[in-house]
This record gives sequence, structure tokens and C-alpha cells, in this order.
Amino acid sequence: MASSSFAALAALAMSCLLILLPCSVSGWSHGGATWYVPPEGAGTDGGACGVPCNWHGLDIVFKVDACSNPNYLAVLIEYEAGDGDLSAVELQQRDIGWASMQELSGAVWKYSSRSTLQAPISIRLTSGSGKQLIASNVIPSGWQAGRTYRSIVNYY
Repeated sequence: MASSSFAALAALAMSCLLILLPCSVSGWSHGGATWYVPPEGAGTDGGACGVPCNWHGLDIVFKVDACSNPNYLAVLIEYEAGDGDLSAVELQQRDIGWASMQELSGAVWKYSSRSTLQAPISIRLTSGSGKQLIASNVIPSGWQAGRTYRSIVNYY
């Protein structure tokens, strides 16, 4: 009984010792994060600092999330210039009408389908002030998770 208690105490002490090691010894580094929306999760006036972004000269890109699959598409929308956050994002599959995407987190929008998505896929963005633009066929046939697709549009 005493030896099993000692073994349990030794295991506990070893786990605590590992937790207390400095980063330089353990190989771990300090974590960091960037949060682009206020703590309450509401939208901002745009950009990381709450000011409208000016990406003049850059076209909007859509980074397809690594977890996307033939029935699920999540995209990170980057370099969207304009008057603030997007109020709506929709996609249009080949030969199908527009469907609303859901904001997953920050600039990531997702769409789940019960059937295989039909590419090419167009994406319609609506800004906070109601301005719309369409990235036609921006997600091509044969699209792949983890890839980035560049549009030829932006709010200028």
C-alpha cells in the first residue's frame, strides 16, 4: 500500500515538474493570438484596429479552409477593402441560385450542403453599408482544401 501511494505521489510530482519548466527548457513557446472582433463578438468599423481597410490595388482572395470537403466549404476572405465588416456572404453553385453562408469566425464564412457542391462557385459579398460585389467563378472546378483563390474584384 505504501509503495503504491509513493508511486502515485511521485507521478503527480513529475507531472507538476513538467508544467513548471520554463519555455526554454521544455521546447514550448509562449502562445499568442490575434482577435479581430470585440470581446462581445459584434462587428467593428473594419480592420484589426476598428478602422476601414484600404487594400487599394489588391483583389480579394478566398483561402479555402483545410477542413473543407465536397459538401462543406469554409473560406477566409482577405484583402476586402471598404467601409467596414461584411454584413452578408452568399455563394452560387453552378446552375443553382444564391445561398447564404454563415459567419464562422471573423472573416471566415462557411456553407454546408446535403449534396456535393457544384463548382465553379461564385461568391457575393455585401458590405456593412449594403454595397455588393460578386467574385464570379472564383472557386474553380477541382478546387482543393487549403488552396487560395484570387478574385479580380474589390471595393474601391
